[in-house]
Amino acid sequence: MTRFRKFLFWCFAAYCAALFAILFLRGLGGHYDFDRYPYWDRILDKINLIPFATIREQMNYITSSVYNRRVAIRNLAANLMLFVPMGFFLPMLFSKLRKFGSCIGLWLGMILSIEVIQLLTLQGSFDVDDVILNTLGFFAGYCVFLILKLFVREEKSYVHR
Repeated sequence: MTRFRKFLFWCFAAYCAALFAILFLRGLGGHYDFDRYPYWDRILDKINLIPFATIREQMNYITSSVYNRRVAIRNLAANLMLFVPMGFFLPMLFSKLRKFGSCIGLWLGMILSIEVIQLLTLQGSFDVDDVILNTLGFFAGYCVFLILKLFVREEKSYVHR
């Protein structure tokens, strides 16, 4: 393994550890009164299957509310940016994931699993808009990989002339 690949691997490992902490550890230790608000009621209240409902709500906060503007911008930006590195690292480190079809297939399985785990552990919600925004971020990272791949290929062909 080259030094660069080792460096990428360790960056990916650090990113995954940080991602795990952000996604699953931020709300630990909270007290839940399941007698007043039963577990399954909480679960059902934290599901959004209507595409663009949450995005539209956040956009309304941005345009109309000074109080919620900063929170809405942070939520939208975080959902977009959080998985950009994943879209770059997966195809960069794993050659079988360099084709878009295999990479996006794995990604959709991963993000759906993350959403379900967050929901069931009460660490978040299952929101189809999160899946949409996270996938756009992932795709942006994949595009960075493709652009970098073009430059590396051009550089190699230039050196071999």
